[in-house]
Amino acid sequence: MRVVIAGGGTAGHINPALALARALTDDEVTFAGTTTGAEATLVPRAGFPLEIIEVRGFDRSRPASIVATGVQALRAVRQSIELLRRTEADVVVGMGGYVSLPACIAAARLRLPVVLHEQNIVFGLANRLCRPFARRIGVSFEETLKQAGLKGAFVGNPVAPEIATADHDLERARGYERFDLDPSRATLLIFGGSQGARRVNEAALGLTSIWAERSDLQILHIAGRVHAEAFLEQARQRVGEGALIYRVVDYVEDMVSAYAAADLALCRGGATTVAELCVMGLPSI
Repeated sequence: MRVVIAGGGTAGHINPALALARALTDDEVTFAGTTTGAEATLVPRAGFPLEIIEVRGFDRSRPASIVATGVQALRAVRQSIELLRRTEADVVVGMGGYVSLPACIAAARLRLPVVLHEQNIVFGLANRLCRPFARRIGVSFEETLKQAGLKGAFVGNPVAPEIATADHDLERARGYERFDLDPSRATLLIFGGSQGARRVNEAALGLTSIWAERSDLQILHIAGRVHAEAFLEQARQRVGEGALIYRVVDYVEDMVSAYAAADLALCRGGATTVAELCVMGLPSI
């Protein structure tokens, strides 16, 4: 069976999509996405073909932009129809995010079955719009079944097999080495999702002052590509010659060793993050 998976923008949509694609071992999987979202890097790196759709999300803070966004969305539907014909798709899976909307509309026009997956407890805009013509809707939380109606199925949120089957002790040792951490210290992992989060980053920075003299603690801070360099310099100034170990990186594609090395996580509660934390058994705030 030829499957087209559409969704993207952030790793919260892409990582479950990749987990699903890797489970479809007997099927031919193609991704539909953009050149600017997380899928542009993560999908090819995972070894799956990525077909480009020119689409962008609607900026709700600028209502006037809806006209330009609408025009682009119409073009994206035409591109999606061409993509589905070219790949001879048998089914389209919409994983949410603005990329999935034109692909699912195109599938409906071509009378192809549409399957949706909602990672969050409340339906996102794209999945709400695609819900009427979807064949089946997988949800991550039982509480979401009511929104899905008779089409709904409680399937959970797919996580990568390396997380689901991780050897915790082995990955913990790898994490210490990978991030230059001290195995004798308790480790706090701080991150704000694939894009980073200003408030979470500021909290991390505040801890570097409070814990500057703690020789029993260390912080692994994933700050996001935009913020990492600036926060590293500020943290160095605050820690100074103190005893605290503070490691900051911009982005971690493979989170298994980061999770395993940590004793506690302070992070944003995105649906995919919550699923991964639960599987790894990592206490979190």
